[in-house]
This record gives sequence, structure tokens and C-alpha cells, in this order.
Amino acid sequence: MNLGTKIKIERENKRYSQEFMAAQLNTTQATISRIESGFTYPSLKKLLAIAKILGLSLQDFSEAL
Repeated sequence: MNLGTKIKIERENKRYSQEFMAAQLNTTQATISRIESGFTYPSLKKLLAIAKILGLSLQDFSEAL
């Protein structure tokens, strides 16, 4: 499983929309879509913020990195 897929699965499990995630991260819905699709990768700072929003640690993403 790649990082984008892991983020998408965890986001959907929390029933968060891409728009909600974008607002929390001060970015656009399109950016969240590109991350989840694997077209781009978040910076470490952004990944830490994503993990916090989803209630996860970076270790939870380790197999996807």
C-alpha cells in the first residue's frame, strides 16, 4: 500500500472529506486529491499534520513510506 492510499483509507475511516482535510491543513482539496492519488508526496511537516488530524503517528505510515 502506498502513502496516498493509506492516507485516503484512514481519512475515509474517520469520515472526513478531502475538503475538511484541506481546511485543516490550510491547502486545497486538489492538493489532498493529488496526495491520495500518489501524484505528489506531502512534506514531512504536512505528513505530521495529517497524522495528527487522523489520530495516527508517523509509525502508522511507515510501511507505506
